[in-house]
Amino acid sequence: MAVALCADAAVGVDVEQVIADIDVDSMLGLVLSDAERADFRAVHGRPARTQAFFHCWMRKESVLKVTGDGLRIPMSNLTVWAPHDPARLIGFIDRPDLVGTAQIVDLDPGPGYVGAVTVLSVRPVRVRERDGAEAFAATGFVR
Repeated sequence: MAVALCADAAVGVDVEQVIADIDVDSMLGLVLSDAERADFRAVHGRPARTQAFFHCWMRKESVLKVTGDGLRIPMSNLTVWAPHDPARLIGFIDRPDLVGTAQIVDLDPGPGYVGAVTVLSVRPVRVRERDGAEAFAATGFVR
């Protein structure tokens, strides 16, 4: 689970467990855009392909959550991934205006998990990750 807060911009976040034995190839058409599928062919080895797929998926989920579109829009309508490039929204068929506004940051939620947060802002954003227990303890609400 993840919680994302931003004082002056819309924010969306997603974290998922990487399922090592998932059949990534059967899901490519549902999740990846044409450009991403072309780039994905260059990723070799099951662990690397699985990791790359989940990173792409989480980035898209965070974008679709920040826009409020959820899964009403096919994930393949978004392009967020190219090997060795920083996380960013490269294309969005339904919302081209967001390409310069949506800032995606990969998260490090711990071993076996991947995540991403998207902030809608033209200004640079800084993302700070905190362990949930530590964050709540710092508020004084949890003892």
